[in-house]
Amino acid sequence: MNALMHVWLRLTLPALSAELRYGQRILARLDGPCDPGEAGVLRLMARGAYETIDRLLADVTAGYPSAGPLGRRAIIAVEAYTSRVLRRLREQGGAS
Repeated sequence: MNALMHVWLRLTLPALSAELRYGQRILARLDGPCDPGEAGVLRLMARGAYETIDRLLADVTAGYPSAGPLGRRAIIAVEAYTSRVLRRLREQGGAS
């Protein structure tokens, strides 16, 4: 995600931005060495992060039809970036 979209996301959607960072920290920890007990807890955390991000993203994309051209481009960029994080969280957390 380019710097402009990153700043836009943090300023206009701080909750989504924070949840994305949280999800990325969970994924980074799962990618590193961890024991089975810790991995189980991290997988539960990944599932929770997935559900929260999915809900917040639904709120963002609901505004797409009424957004102007710049707003639509921003929503598309955020959705593309978020979908990569969501896919990994779903894989790790076992969300359906």
